[in-house]
Amino acid sequence: MIDGVDGGLLSGYPDVLTLEEVAGILRLQPRQARTLAAKGKIANAFKVGGVWRFHNVGELLSGYPDVLTLEEVAGVLRIKPRHVRTLAAKRGLADAFKVGGLWRFSRSALVALIAGEGSPQT
Repeated sequence: MIDGVDGGLLSGYPDVLTLEEVAGILRLQPRQARTLAAKGKIANAFKVGGVWRFHNVGELLSGYPDVLTLEEVAGVLRIKPRHVRTLAAKRGLADAFKVGGLWRFSRSALVALIAGEGSPQT
C-alpha cells in the first residue's frame, strides 16, 4: 500500500485506512500525508465524499457478501451512513440500488472504487 512499508506491518489494520492512520504509520502530520496522496506519492489512495482513504494490501472485502447494506459500506469506507446515502442518491457510488426503500451496494463496485478503478461523482 505504501511504498517502502512492509505489508506485514499493515496486517492488523482494516481494509480501508484513514488519513490519520496512514500519517501515523509514516510518522507524518496529516497535512503532509494529504499532500503526498494528492501528488500520487502514496499508493492506493482514493477520495470518497472529499475525504482521503487508503486501501490496505490483500484481498479487498473478502469477508463481505456480494451485496452490502448502507451501514456496511459506511463501516468499510469509514464515513457516516448519511454520507453514503448522499453519494448513492447522487449516483456517486456505482451499482447502488434500492430494495424496499433500503440502499444496497455491489461488493464488486465498492472494490473497484477502493482499488481506484472508479470514483464517486461528487
